[in-house]
Amino acid sequence: MENKIRAHLATVFIVLMIYPLLTCGCVRHVYIDKQTEYHKEVSGLEEYLLDHVGDYLRCEPPCVIEADKFFTWHMTFVSDYTRDEDLVAEHPYLEIMENTRQLFNEYLKENPDYYLNDGYQITCQFYLAPDRSPDSTAHDEILGTVSNDPYPYEDSYLRTVDYYGLIRKAPNSGLSFEGVEYITLPPKSDLETALEIVDSFPDLKQVIYYSDYGSDLAELRPEIEVIDHR
Repeated sequence: MENKIRAHLATVFIVLMIYPLLTCGCVRHVYIDKQTEYHKEVSGLEEYLLDHVGDYLRCEPPCVIEADKFFTWHMTFVSDYTRDEDLVAEHPYLEIMENTRQLFNEYLKENPDYYLNDGYQITCQFYLAPDRSPDSTAHDEILGTVSNDPYPYEDSYLRTVDYYGLIRKAPNSGLSFEGVEYITLPPKSDLETALEIVDSFPDLKQVIYYSDYGSDLAELRPEIEVIDHR
């Protein structure tokens, strides 16, 4: 019996040792090419966006549910951009996402009869694919989400952003963040960092945080609603 237990434990040990090797060999790497065609559901909007950011982003087919007025759109950074460290340094991910948000809003404002202006809930997400670029991982990684939350969705412009860890770079980005009213602060950020981020968004109305500085932040920035999501 003792020998059987030892043999079993040895087998388990061997499996645990070789499993990472087996899984690493199955990692899916992709190449995200530039977009050359438009999707009919959003062709006008898509052409407007890609005329400006087509060297950096590829738009996937959107999910449109007319009955529920629901719209979600995934955008993926193209590999010619992500693999060029100099280009990423010159035009960081945060800049591309924020410029796309503002371009989206510009199009809706200039086209008031566009269907997304009719009370749709709108969400756009930005992904970094596993394309062997310096910042990529073994899986699709979401770098940012922009939306027209919160309900009601009478306002169609994208005013809520969650740029995850990249929002830490907002204070020194040189971006205007015009029209951003709702943000989520990164976990484990201190009060000084939180204040620098908050002050980078001139139109801010609400902040969601996960750290211990909430009462101090609310006292120092009383004009902004501070919500604890811990």
